[in-house]
Amino acid sequence: MTELDKLISQSNVSLKQTILEVPKANVVQDGNSVVIGDSPKTAEEIASDSQATLITIYHEGKTYLHTYWWGTRLGVSRTLARKIGQKGGHSAEAAGALAGVLGLKLPQAAVYCSFISGVSYLIGTALTKTPGGIVFNFTAGMPSGGVWGFEWQ
Repeated sequence: MTELDKLISQSNVSLKQTILEVPKANVVQDGNSVVIGDSPKTAEEIASDSQATLITIYHEGKTYLHTYWWGTRLGVSRTLARKIGQKGGHSAEAAGALAGVLGLKLPQAAVYCSFISGVSYLIGTALTKTPGGIVFNFTAGMPSGGVWGFEWQ
């Protein structure tokens, strides 16, 4: 219990210091809670809980791979997702160029390259616009490649 008391005390000291550094207009006390916002309006909205869910919908997120008894959870940060998206756009260009070259001699291969190009372009474009980090759940042996969960971080 003394460790917990020590942590609470340290947290309170840190909070008091933060409150002293932030403009008073950005600090709102609501009962036992203290809300520090980027602006007075944000602090008021968070304190009144009217916009709290809208303010915190999307986050940068983290890139990680966790293994559980049911499968694997993969987290991709917003930055990495956007980088992958840019690479997907480049892959689409390369596959499209390859389809053009193969079209004369191997029409069936050109069709597959065109399909890959289109999918790469769509996924790449979508990932460059992602507003936050993404989490996927995988379980081996399930339909659709084992992917059964998607959510924002």
